[in-house]
Amino acid sequence: MSAMTAPAAPPRPGSLLAMAGSRWTALVLAVALAGVYLALRHMQGPAHLAPSREELLIGQSLLATMGKMSVGRMIAAYPPVALAPMLALHALTGVGGAAAAAILAATLGGGLGALWFRALLRSGYGLLAAAGLTALLALNPLYLAAIAQGPEVMLTLTGVWLLANGAYALRHQSGVNDLMLCSLALTLLVFSGPLGSLAALAALPFLPLAFPPDIRPGGYGSVYLVILFPVVFCVLGFALVNWMMLHDAWAFLDAMPVLSHDPATGVWQRAGLEMLFTIACAPVLLGQIILVRTRRPVQAVAFALLGLLLTVVALSRLSGTGLSVAGLLALAIPAAAVAAARWPRQPGRSPRVALLLALGAAGSASVLLAEMIAIESPDATMTRQQIADGQLGAFLAGHDSVLIDGSAHPRVVAARGSARGLITETDAAYGLSLLTHRIHARAVAVAAPDPARTADTLGQIMPDLYASGQPGFTLLYDRDGWRVWARPSPASQRGVPQ
Repeated sequence: MSAMTAPAAPPRPGSLLAMAGSRWTALVLAVALAGVYLALRHMQGPAHLAPSREELLIGQSLLATMGKMSVGRMIAAYPPVALAPMLALHALTGVGGAAAAAILAATLGGGLGALWFRALLRSGYGLLAAAGLTALLALNPLYLAAIAQGPEVMLTLTGVWLLANGAYALRHQSGVNDLMLCSLALTLLVFSGPLGSLAALAALPFLPLAFPPDIRPGGYGSVYLVILFPVVFCVLGFALVNWMMLHDAWAFLDAMPVLSHDPATGVWQRAGLEMLFTIACAPVLLGQIILVRTRRPVQAVAFALLGLLLTVVALSRLSGTGLSVAGLLALAIPAAAVAAARWPRQPGRSPRVALLLALGAAGSASVLLAEMIAIESPDATMTRQQIADGQLGAFLAGHDSVLIDGSAHPRVVAARGSARGLITETDAAYGLSLLTHRIHARAVAVAAPDPARTADTLGQIMPDLYASGQPGFTLLYDRDGWRVWARPSPASQRGVPQ
């Protein structure tokens, strides 16, 4: 029997023990890293670079767990793969809001670190080498910044990790499972948030570099069909859910990246600078393209991953999602982890990869330092809205009977810290106010009419509410596009609604 068809030898007992030991070691490492990340989340640092979408997710979860969001809106909420685990964590442990987001992000971060460690061990690195390389990846400043950005970014990093693994495996093994892994990764990216959607879109033109070499260009369409069919099916299924629950099949597209036809002045200069930052954060990919000359498949996939990262940066500057530089560049970390694990075995592999990862960590630290110096970016519309919503939420903290369109303004709910005491779409007083065009609450918070902001139902139904309030109400708060009108009463001795 030829070597190609000979059955594989059964694993030796020693190898089985080693595999079991590596699993337990990886599990302990995951728990330890998650604990470290949770501790670091309480420290203000370069990871808290504005803008961040974590407040949106926290606000949605607070509304959902307090029964202040309708079941239909909860089911159709985007991104579902980020919100669902937070709701499950609250149902199981009672932990919700910012704490649930922190736990979920830290758990994902620790889990990824453990997966990187196992992958490095299985690639032939020694125990100490694998531990050292994992430390360079898991303690990379950009990775710590990504964990502080919240579950959406960490789910996107998980999707990039799966996609990179699938791409390398597909190019080398050409298996159906590898095709399905790529498809699963793209689906996860699309439903993890706007950053993930951009990453999935950016990956499409580079997928042929990961196709098996025996597939000719004429057959690329068939491979694309196999990979993208589950993605399109899931998107259409989610559109059906939105149509059934919200009567708008494409309501979730409001959170998706939208390309601008008139980019702001200097956007391409900033995009070019961030592309250079990307290369500085992932020198292992560039090193794999240059140094691994005898392995064309490895070079091709490394080029595809580097192209994906650069394209994400370029697309982000043409979209109106307000994505942070920390989240964008952090996508280089899982790509670098897969490249390190897939580096062909050769003399001096460990020190060479360690040097490249160390250079990437230094580049990441430099990028974050530069962002801290210039944190007030020119495209600060999203940042100003965040600040305004946060100030209103702080003003409303601890006060009850406040009518507000919470689903349209989850950042206000997140800044307030709780949805308790708010009158939202699930309360009878909210529906009655919309039907009668009269405020049936002690106070109402309404946003200024602005086409660039999320639609405020109260402002739409009662267009004069922001400008003049209603008879019997006085203006208590007026700042940055938000007004709070309250009904004077003996209970409001402190000048705020009770």
